[in-house]
Amino acid sequence: WLKSYLTLGPDRPRWAYVVDALIARNISKSGPNAPDETRVNVLLQTWNANLYQQTSLPPEISHMFRVGKKYGIHLSTPEPSAALKDTMPIWYPIGQDPKKRRVYTSNECHCLQTRHAIRTAGEARALSDLLGRARHKARRNCACTECKRIRQATGCENPHKCAQEAEYLLDNLIEKWDPRKTYSAVRHLTKHERRKNERAHTEGKGGPVIFDPSYAARPSISDNFRIFTNE
Repeated sequence: WLKSYLTLGPDRPRWAYVVDALIARNISKSGPNAPDETRVNVLLQTWNANLYQQTSLPPEISHMFRVGKKYGIHLSTPEPSAALKDTMPIWYPIGQDPKKRRVYTSNECHCLQTRHAIRTAGEARALSDLLGRARHKARRNCACTECKRIRQATGCENPHKCAQEAEYLLDNLIEKWDPRKTYSAVRHLTKHERRKNERAHTEGKGGPVIFDPSYAARPSISDNFRIFTNE
């Protein structure tokens, strides 16, 4: 069941969405009091679900998550791909820098959650790109094309401030999970080493091949969950 629940793409079973809703209604008092709009997936965020006493979850669901917790299931990848980082939740993220803990109580955060419907790091990154546009002005009544589009589409009164807040959210992520940055945790082969390996394969002489320690993370979130982890 847990494996099927962690299928987060278009093939995700319908019952998994029901589980999401039930879990979001059973938030534990031991973690952050995340607003309804920010609760995406308990395994991808820092808020906790009440799985034990006084829980209103069906026994099968609470047991499923308790088993996952027992065996240390976590999203674990040494080098997350750009696509993977873009799809991660931006609110209460597991990739948040512990030195930059913050609460999401500003007017801009509320606007991002309700009017902009920002849920992922990729969506926050796209909005923050507004700050670097050539015709954009750092003011409330900026008349650039993108600010006009945002106002019309969302009802946001100050796209510039919300874009700044989106940038702050991204700044709170550790480098590994920041979609604006390229992160490398393992050694990659040099061009010379790759050519040497290619010659060993093409010449067919059975020469030594240099081990490639690099790791390519799969873009799907569900493909990067692991058990028996220490995270």
